[in-house]
Amino acid sequence: AYNAGTNSLSWSGTLNQSSLALTSPVPATFGYFPLSTFFAPFALPGNCDDGGWILNVPTFTFNNAPYNQVIWSVNGTLEAGTASGLASGGANQNMPSAILPNNLMGALWTDLNLCVGGNWYVGNLLAGPRSFTVYEWENVPLFSNNALRYTVQIWVERTAGFERIWYVYQRLDSVAPNMTVGVEDMTGTLGSARYFNGSGTPPATGAANNLLIVSTPGGSATLGFQAQADCSVSPIVNRANLSSGSTSETAIAFSTCP
Repeated sequence: AYNAGTNSLSWSGTLNQSSLALTSPVPATFGYFPLSTFFAPFALPGNCDDGGWILNVPTFTFNNAPYNQVIWSVNGTLEAGTASGLASGGANQNMPSAILPNNLMGALWTDLNLCVGGNWYVGNLLAGPRSFTVYEWENVPLFSNNALRYTVQIWVERTAGFERIWYVYQRLDSVAPNMTVGVEDMTGTLGSARYFNGSGTPPATGAANNLLIVSTPGGSATLGFQAQADCSVSPIVNRANLSSGSTSETAIAFSTCP
């Protein structure tokens, strides 16, 4: 109801919270497909142990937002966008974590080392009307033990109405003592780790163990009103105060009479 004394109206209620997580194993559309079939190995960054590349890529959706750039890191992660400006280092983090970099897809975040072996690939694949961008780390050694190798892919489907992202595992010689498999948002406050440093469910090879990123948007509320303005007062100010617990935000709109 409108309160004439404060010249305001208010609403309070409970909205569903957003979520970002990896599902239980969900087979990817095509499972593992070696990108070496169609593409040459991608150039190594200057720091082939802990570096990465900023790539311009076809637009894709991550956590309900569009992106056309990524930071692709040697150490098994992909950042949607380039906000952090950082490649993921060899010291993996639990997810979510506010420590940069954020907005991460951590398919196999551990200390990998392309300097001594392995390759990585990126390519765009088409299958009828469906389109994908695929990132692959192929037989990349673990920094602390070069005899242990890992092959993992991130499949980013860009098909309109079917924007999905999978983690696909082909070779896992061992579960590294320091390893994260997870996903997080741009603030590092939303997300989850399916596996972190011995806790949770470790990744496994085979189509039955592919993982799918699932993002659920939070609930919303729309508050509408009609008003008759007094044009002797200009500008007219509409202000919305939003609060949730200890967090508050304010939005202000200005209008003038013709």
